[in-house]
Amino acid sequence: MPAEPKLSLCLSVAALFLAGCAGKRGDADAPVTTRVKCLGVNACSGQGQCAAQATDGSELNACGGQNACSGKGWLEVEQSECTSKGGTVLEVVSQSAQTCVADPSVPRLSADGAGTHYNLGDGGLAIEGYDPVAYFPEGGGAPQPGRADLELQHEGVTYRFATPENLERFRAAPGRYEPAYGGWCAYAMGKTGRTVKVDPEAFLIEGDRLLLFYRTKMADTREKWAEEPGQLRPRAEREWSQRTGECPTEAAKD
Repeated sequence: MPAEPKLSLCLSVAALFLAGCAGKRGDADAPVTTRVKCLGVNACSGQGQCAAQATDGSELNACGGQNACSGKGWLEVEQSECTSKGGTVLEVVSQSAQTCVADPSVPRLSADGAGTHYNLGDGGLAIEGYDPVAYFPEGGGAPQPGRADLELQHEGVTYRFATPENLERFRAAPGRYEPAYGGWCAYAMGKTGRTVKVDPEAFLIEGDRLLLFYRTKMADTREKWAEEPGQLRPRAEREWSQRTGECPTEAAKD
């Protein structure tokens, strides 16, 4: 396999950077095992690590800079391994379906698991204190900060509400109003599987779910989400299912 041009690698890394800036939560597909090209996890210090062979069939030195991986420094591994070792995902290579089995050892929103999986502030505060119900039509249809005197704890997470009515709406149906993907950026979850902080005022209601997005003066990842309709959400659902053990629901099939 010929070495990829340096320009291609640079473009891949640049695209990943933009993306990074950028059960009970799933789609109709079963969770998958995702294999990726992962940068920065091999032992060859950027010289490549492949079981490469010369044209005459003889095996070459895996780290000697003479093989097809020379200078690239990436390995094909499962995405979970890449993430756990601090590597950078360059691109998805393949995905294989698995049977969805909720992992009881991974709490959904319990006091001891919420801080690991969810985007929370001090004291386990969700959405930087914004009212999760206010995003929906019945709650006002616009982002609104909650009040400190209107708090409710649900499975290890603290939510604030702008009105007593919204608090009661949430109490009656918390699964409807909880933000998708633990409150992390929906675009980044679907594009790279990364957990990226959000702007609480950058949101979409899609499939009756609250999706939050990363936004700055230079970039709004909602625009990138819209550029790939019907593609990023299933990927985000699968990634979240793998991350937390939560299985798909009907809401993600819309």
